[in-house]
Amino acid sequence: MKKQLFKGVVLALVLILCMSLFGCEIVTSQEQVLLNPTEGGETTTTAGDVDVDEPETDATDDEPEQDGGETTTTKKQEGGKTTSTTKKQQSSGNTEKKLSGTLEIQCWTNENRMQTEVFTRTFEMFEKATGVKVKAHVGSQVNQAMTKRWVNGNPPDIAYLSGSGIPDVALEDAGALYDCTDIIENGYVYGTNTKIMDKINPNMIERTDDGRIMRPPTGGGSVYGYWYDTAYMKQLGLQPPKTYNELMKFADAVIKKGTSPYTCYGMSGSYNGWAMVWPSIAQELGQKKFDEFIKGTKAGWSEAGVKKIYTRWQNFITKEGVLTKGAATWDHTTSQMKWLQHQGVLIANGEWLPWEMETSTPAGFTMEFVGCPMGDDGDKPSVVVIPGRMILPTECKNMENAQAFLRFLYRDDVPKISDLVNASTSTAMKQCQEYQDSGKCDVYYKRYDWGDLNTETGNSVHGILTGDIDAATAIKNVINKTTK
Repeated sequence: MKKQLFKGVVLALVLILCMSLFGCEIVTSQEQVLLNPTEGGETTTTAGDVDVDEPETDATDDEPEQDGGETTTTKKQEGGKTTSTTKKQQSSGNTEKKLSGTLEIQCWTNENRMQTEVFTRTFEMFEKATGVKVKAHVGSQVNQAMTKRWVNGNPPDIAYLSGSGIPDVALEDAGALYDCTDIIENGYVYGTNTKIMDKINPNMIERTDDGRIMRPPTGGGSVYGYWYDTAYMKQLGLQPPKTYNELMKFADAVIKKGTSPYTCYGMSGSYNGWAMVWPSIAQELGQKKFDEFIKGTKAGWSEAGVKKIYTRWQNFITKEGVLTKGAATWDHTTSQMKWLQHQGVLIANGEWLPWEMETSTPAGFTMEFVGCPMGDDGDKPSVVVIPGRMILPTECKNMENAQAFLRFLYRDDVPKISDLVNASTSTAMKQCQEYQDSGKCDVYYKRYDWGDLNTETGNSVHGILTGDIDAATAIKNVINKTTK
């Protein structure tokens, strides 16, 4: 069986992960399991216990069939192995088959009320549209908590590939991820006659070397850059920097005024990497070579443009007075609160910053977004779009329902964060989105994963911030770790 195949391959990898299998609060909404790491290790239940280590017993038949353009999946036993085949969609249109049973979903969230609410509303809509009962595991610790089930061949039916802790590369190598190529290339948005490919930016699609889609993208994707308060910037008499030389001159000017040019989630390398380093590397290398950089290949990390931008990051962040005092030890919430108090003019953060700080933002504080300012004179700022992605396990117990949910996510009426925020927050988020579409920045795409290098790449940026390593050592450390 496949579970025996991949169990051994993956087990060595995942046993070194921190398994946060306790400390969760279970809040049931569509049997939703909300995993909260702040609850001190106790589990409370409002409506029924869910044991994430035990297999489900209400799986659908092994050979579901779809009508009028739906995907048909058949499992056959050949030589003791489970294989899956998928029939092509009919070209005459889309007629949905009545569904039933359950769907178990794994969704990582970053301790944010509105992100959780968006998921919850989506689950409710899917239940109403299909009659399927959703059992959702949601929270910031959900990936670590569910890892044991993936390793033991008892995964959920579908998972949102975000946050850390899902060993998806090892799972793919072991044949444990379902090939979604036919669903994406030939499938319809659930309940419509619109092809899914007509709803996806093809630049966001990650394909294997042989062209398969194992991690289909969903939604518009997120971006990082820096944010500033327009009123405070005007008060300082300065303009937001757009290139590296402008950034260094900006830093000098702010320091002379007695304040700090830059603050950030200092404990994280990824926030600073995606906001201030890696988008300019994409600009230097171009999309194709940037793909190799993201895959963590020696060739990608040996490009001259990588050293150029890492050196610029070092020159900026280690300059005396640039980083807000104490920021190197701040988590993302602390850094955002300090920034709202003007302890730092610029903050490295993602597009979610306005709604994450919606209830804390002072009156008159107007957020504006700009992409990575590490390019040459004459260059535009740059951003990297990071799509949300889903994965389906080969050992899916409710494959028909899982495929329907994946197709459902492409509907226009599926809730978005912007549907929930207040007017001022919506303005900031709208500005961020319009900025990406305006031609004011160069846009690139994260189509692959670091894989086993995820920690090392973050450390490469963070180590420079803390002064523990220089740019050359940071790059060398990654190259020494990669096997590609």
